[in-house]
Amino acid sequence: MEQVSSFLENILAVEHDEDGKKKVDKKTNSLLIDKIVERLISIIIPVNNLDQQTIINERLQIQKTRPSLSMNIMSSNAIMLNSRLTNVFVFIDSVINFLNWTNPYLTVGILLIITHIILNPYLITILPIVLIINNVLVPHYLLVHPPDKSIIDHNPIPDDEALNDATLPGPVPQFSQEFLLNFTDLQNHMVLYICTYDFLIWLTKDYFYFKNEDLSSLVYLGLLALMGSNLFILPKLIPFVFSNLFLVKMIFIIMTWIFAIIIYPSNRDILLNFLYDENTRIGFLSRLNNLENKLVEKLVHEESFEKSCKIIEIYELQKFNRFLKSWEFIGFTNDFYSINNPLRKLNSNLFKDVEDEGLIEEEDNIKINRVANINNIICPKGWKFFGNWNIDLKPSEWVENNLIKDIVNIDDDEKWVYDFYDGDSEIFRRRRWTRYCVRDSNKKSNA
Repeated sequence: MEQVSSFLENILAVEHDEDGKKKVDKKTNSLLIDKIVERLISIIIPVNNLDQQTIINERLQIQKTRPSLSMNIMSSNAIMLNSRLTNVFVFIDSVINFLNWTNPYLTVGILLIITHIILNPYLITILPIVLIINNVLVPHYLLVHPPDKSIIDHNPIPDDEALNDATLPGPVPQFSQEFLLNFTDLQNHMVLYICTYDFLIWLTKDYFYFKNEDLSSLVYLGLLALMGSNLFILPKLIPFVFSNLFLVKMIFIIMTWIFAIIIYPSNRDILLNFLYDENTRIGFLSRLNNLENKLVEKLVHEESFEKSCKIIEIYELQKFNRFLKSWEFIGFTNDFYSINNPLRKLNSNLFKDVEDEGLIEEEDNIKINRVANINNIICPKGWKFFGNWNIDLKPSEWVENNLIKDIVNIDDDEKWVYDFYDGDSEIFRRRRWTRYCVRDSNKKSNA
């Protein structure tokens, strides 16, 4: 609140000239208003997702090189953008008219052009040139050299003389009907992006985001298999395609015309009614679920996805003090510190007995990770403990797993694992403590 108060004081502050009259710096106040709006937004709208916060932090670093949030800049840029969107909306309307068969001659003509391009792919390099000539050069030439409209018995002929000045394309005036139409189209065509975005999320929500871990894992395996197969199949498939290019062209032409026939309004209504029918939906979902279940059973092992629980192990380490004839506590460490451990050889003088005092002397540079209290051990980042620390009641298992069975003795009663005594060497004993931990999750669960 102190920061907000200081911003408000700066906004309300005024300057005085030499005569003592108040003078308001409008530019400074505008900047301060933008700053306080930005700060208030950052305070009011917190981000709880850590992954999302990481992305936001990266974007904030890039945003430092750009102007901050400003209502004036946003309004100005929106007006300039909208005044230049006419051609975009004309193109979108043309595509919609093509798909809706609004003008059948136009749709059939475009289909014929697509067919020619498929049959002769080099025509795609000529198409942009034709569009420039037909949509830019010829119309603007007719504006400069308008034909005589009084002659109606033959095709209009452009005048030899330039009767009008050249008209250059530019932003439409802010107060014009075209500008208002652009704003209306911008409002309505936002729905196209919204529907497309929602459709893509609906289409992929069950497959890509691990909502169902088995199914998403199956998709992952399938994509890996597809990627690997492409490395071997495509080198053989591409030569086949080029050797049978006419067949491939015919397939594309047939698919194009079938698509155009399907999207004809009456045919499209029949298809949509069939797809949205409840019986069709239930039948499709039933067959899809059966296929998913069969593939999951064969390719995905459920046990591999239930390992969200991990075990943290720690070793209680003690050293035998020959002077006191007792075991001295060293600490809890993540290393069982056996005779064959290279770290133990480096630390051969680290725990010397001091016969005068009967204590354990420690050097300044401790080369072994240890803590005095087991409760001081922290969980790995992103995990959290549950339950208590427990002594491993089967020391023979961890001894065998770590391949030290031949150099230790096991006390099955107290669960200590001792070094073999070989004369003057130091003797250590250790026992294993374990505790469960799980991923630190924000998901609400009763587990």
